[in-house]
Amino acid sequence: MTTKYYISLISLLFSTLYSTFSIVAVDVSTGEVGSAGGSCIANSIIISDIHPGVGAIHTQSYWLSANQSYASNLMDQGLSPSEIISLLEENDVQNNPGIRQYGVVSLSPGIDYGFLLEDECLEIDNAIWQGDPSIDGPAECLEPDTASSASYTGNNCIDWKGGINGISYSIQGNILLNEDVINQMESNFLNTNGTLDQKLMSALQGANIPGADTRCLDEGISTLSAFIRVAKPNDNSNNYFMDLNVSNVTPYYAQTGLWIDPIDTLQSLYDQWYDNNFNYEQGDVNQDNIIDILDLVQIVNFILGEFNSGLEFFLSDMNQDNNLNIQDIIIIINIILS
Repeated sequence: MTTKYYISLISLLFSTLYSTFSIVAVDVSTGEVGSAGGSCIANSIIISDIHPGVGAIHTQSYWLSANQSYASNLMDQGLSPSEIISLLEENDVQNNPGIRQYGVVSLSPGIDYGFLLEDECLEIDNAIWQGDPSIDGPAECLEPDTASSASYTGNNCIDWKGGINGISYSIQGNILLNEDVINQMESNFLNTNGTLDQKLMSALQGANIPGADTRCLDEGISTLSAFIRVAKPNDNSNNYFMDLNVSNVTPYYAQTGLWIDPIDTLQSLYDQWYDNNFNYEQGDVNQDNIIDILDLVQIVNFILGEFNSGLEFFLSDMNQDNNLNIQDIIIIINIILS
């Protein structure tokens, strides 16, 4: 083993109290909850705490199991992300919140007001009438699910440090090369049309920069470990819809003398997961296991403005250019005719 390998191991031992860039997010249309991140320590997945159908929490920077358990219990009690953050800051186990970093996101279920006439439903703030305006009579009146997020970065976390929040996501990092790391993660997340897992994987690729976690700059990689996890509403803690982890790329270096980026390795695992677990072919927009005129009509409707879920978009984007247009129509017509 080389001297550099031993130095890397020593660095790893002294850095186990820290963590680096991560994202927690939810999809209000599917109820999915997701968590992804990476760090120049082994097994960074330890920061991830997912509550299927509810939300997710990342406890990072001088990670403590007791603080994570406390945050998890607060989410189980139904507290909001901002309330969880406030209580974590007030009740740090070691009375030292300034060295911690947190990201929290949660789902809030909507309200079903039953079957109402359109005028009755529209009188309710935030409610959406599900009926056809051309047909008289009552229809279901719903207030949609909503999301909220909050984050916290202590003043004594190591630079660069900070976070970004959107309604359905929280991105945070410390010991980063610069602010561009989390800015690019956010840009990738927001500009990727698709499922929650696809948006999370794209966000991680935004941080695939040598030295994104500055402790890995000398090795020319972003981190030593990376993970992505997505839970559907009815998943349990032992069996998430997606749970992929690259725990440590140091052993590979020890064997080959080459550093590989864990985000690249995670991307390969992710692609393999789709090959082995995804149930539909590109073009099967309505997910009936047949590609036919019904799928073509659905793509046309999406192009004309009809709402589509992340999964429907992915199945409709035939050329995978992150846009729906005439090119996708031509491709699916050729498939149907063949």
